[in-house]
Amino acid sequence: MKSSMSGFSDTRLVANYTVLNTKSKNMKTAFYLEAGGGVSFPTGKYATDIVSEENLPVNFNIGNGSLGYLLQMNAVFSHNKYGLLINTNHQLNSHTKEGYHFGNQFISQLTTFREFPIGKFGIIPNLGLLYERISSNVYKNGNKVPETGGEGLFFSSAINFKTEKWLAGVSYSLPIDQHYSSGVIDAGRKLAVHLSYLFFNIKLFFKNETIKFFQT
Repeated sequence: MKSSMSGFSDTRLVANYTVLNTKSKNMKTAFYLEAGGGVSFPTGKYATDIVSEENLPVNFNIGNGSLGYLLQMNAVFSHNKYGLLINTNHQLNSHTKEGYHFGNQFISQLTTFREFPIGKFGIIPNLGLLYERISSNVYKNGNKVPETGGEGLFFSSAINFKTEKWLAGVSYSLPIDQHYSSGVIDAGRKLAVHLSYLFFNIKLFFKNETIKFFQT
């Protein structure tokens, strides 16, 4: 028996603050650091009767059915057109209306990249490693949900396309080592497409820093 679900996932709104940027026109080597946070809105498909109607675990829902709070940090070391990126994301989920709590998620990625500028565009292929850890889900009564949560290490590759306002890309990841849902579930290969739009810039005149707002 095969079951499937389709639909949009939750929407994330994130703001990043540039903590440090040493890049200048005369420097070949630079370091960039930004930190930020945001909110994940429960816009994704969430079926409360997925267990009884679809015979699927609750965590097979596309959306979480609750607000999530995001923390993230990006650090980039670059020399000429080559670079090294360290990215971390932490999502803290709230409870659903029914009191169910999806496990908090932590993702960290180490990536090497090369930028190829073409006029006003940029093409950025990259390779790296991605680590993911998901806490167990919790019932309303506080008990952990069996066979939920886990962790995995993935090999990742991607190609991104950027302009002044847009960033788009395709990524592919392959599991190297994993342990999800007490070994019951195996994470397969992942293919993802992303599109981000920089729709707001605030220049802080006293520090000449930038706050960036992204919506994906």
